Amino acid sequence: VLTQPDHAWTGERGRGDATLARRALPPPSHGDDSTMILVCGTDGFVGSWAGPIERVQVNGTKVKIQGPLLGHLAEAGFVETEVYKY
Repeated sequence: VLTQPDHAWTGERGRGDATLARRALPPPSHGDDSTMILVCGTDGFVGSWAGPIERVQVNGTKVKIQGPLLGHLAEAGFVETEVYKY
């Protein structure tokens, strides 16, 4: 899926959503640990797909915390144990 494809692009256009996640990704594992979705990208991309990564100070060092699962992946039925945000 491309948001700004050139005229030769024959694939999907637009932005991803929960429907795309259900179609393109393995199904949620419902606790059997067979599915893990890794989300990497800009803060906006990660936020829209999985919710924001929280950043906190611990002993003077910035540490990333996963935070709650939100966004398209939550809407598609995934749970926090099935998604890791970079």
